[in-house]
Amino acid sequence: MTLALAPAAPAASGDLGSRTLAPGMEGKDVKQLQQWLNRLGLPTPRTGRYDARTEAAIRRYERHEKIDEDALVTRDQARDMRRDARPRRREVRYASRTLMRGRSGTDIRALQRFLLDHDVKVSVDGVYGPATQKAVRRLERRAKVKVDGTVTRTQAR
Repeated sequence: MTLALAPAAPAASGDLGSRTLAPGMEGKDVKQLQQWLNRLGLPTPRTGRYDARTEAAIRRYERHEKIDEDALVTRDQARDMRRDARPRRREVRYASRTLMRGRSGTDIRALQRFLLDHDVKVSVDGVYGPATQKAVRRLERRAKVKVDGTVTRTQAR
């Protein structure tokens, strides 16, 4: 008796963590991964394709977390990323001063996370530089308020 074995079909894309992700893969789970990378401060286009930019962001994440830099996103890694990328529901206190270009600190980091949670791409580095100012202006335009690139104490509440 002869047995012919067909190669296993790759798992269909589903929720992130339902399969190991690697460069070249596509699906809604890859798009979810890209969203989480953005929330983690690793700007990545949300295309649904695990392309070179996604791979570079994953490698930066792996380096930062001091885990094997293999560009594979396993179930365990996806679980950890989900925990780290989850929007914080705690009260953020960053209304003690006007936030503007040239400032830095935890309040700037909180502002940058707020921007990411509202789909405005910016790196979370705690420095109010040109990129943060541009992101604030983008959000101000969207909110139809005065566009000046600063966040006053009143606006931050």
